[in-house]
Amino acid sequence: MSTYDNLLDLADTLIQENGFQGFSYADLAEGLGIRKASIHYHFPVKTDLGIA
Repeated sequence: MSTYDNLLDLADTLIQENGFQGFSYADLAEGLGIRKASIHYHFPVKTDLGIA
């Protein structure tokens, strides 16, 4: 599974648990063991992540 797909999967889980405003890129980075810069590469802003 690609980083992009892993991000979407974890974001979906976090949204269901905490709501869209209830998690941050830091939470995603920690959950996947990557740097926040890697997330910004795929989703420059959190809204882009929500749309995806």
